[in-house]
Formats: sequence, structure tokens, C-alpha cells
Amino acid sequence: MLPLTRWDPFWNFRPHLAYPDTRTQRVALRFPIDVRETEEGYVIEASLPGAKAEEVKVKVEDGVLSIHREAGETEESESGRLLIRERRRGAWARRLTLPEDVDSDKVDAHLADGVLTVNIPFAKERKPKVKEIPVLTG
Repeated sequence: MLPLTRWDPFWNFRPHLAYPDTRTQRVALRFPIDVRETEEGYVIEASLPGAKAEEVKVKVEDGVLSIHREAGETEESESGRLLIRERRRGAWARRLTLPEDVDSDKVDAHLADGVLTVNIPFAKERKPKVKEIPVLTG
């Protein structure tokens, strides 16, 4: 028997509705990321093709990592008439809640070849992932 799935007529619009950019009344789009855990901490790689360092803002606030990119309009060519425009300009954003075992004061970010790499080191006094809970009687 097939599982029952509730139909959502707005499924295609959900990612866009979740990240409104109220400053410009446009929708802030998401960009793809990879998150890895290493022995030293977490590494986040974000694809930002064509991004310049001055267009990218990375911040940690109240345990939340924010990556934001806002790119201006491309220069218009004086020759010819534009028939198709698929190279989107505007705002892109991602927000990730960080685990408690990181040192948010030592986060660093590097942009190279269209990939933003954010290194988030573990705190010196890292809490164990498994905590044994004693069972009491009575």
C-alpha cells in the first residue's frame, strides 16, 4: 500500500516564502551548502559563483551562523536587445543554528574560486556527545 501524502499546492513556493528580504521587498534565495565535521570542528562550504568578498557577509549572533550575499545588477550592454535574462542578481541567505560545543569567537571564513569556506572550531572544553544518566530507585 502506498503512503498517504498530503497535497500542498504551494510546495514549489515554500523555499522562497521562508526567506523574505524585507529591505528590498524581494525574496532572498538560498544557495547550496555542504557541512562536514572534522577532528577540529565543523567546515561549511557554500557555493557562491562569481561572488566578491565585499558582497558576502558572515556573522555569528546568539548561536546562529548567518551567510548573506547581495549582488547588484549586472552591467547592461549597449549593443543589442536583451531577450532572455537568467543570471539572477539579488540577495541570497542561509542561517544555521550552531551546536553548543563550538567556539564562536574563532570562526573564520575564506572565499576562493566561488566557494565560501567557513571554519567553526570546537570549544576547548567540549561536552561529550553521550552522557550517561544514572537510574535511581524509589
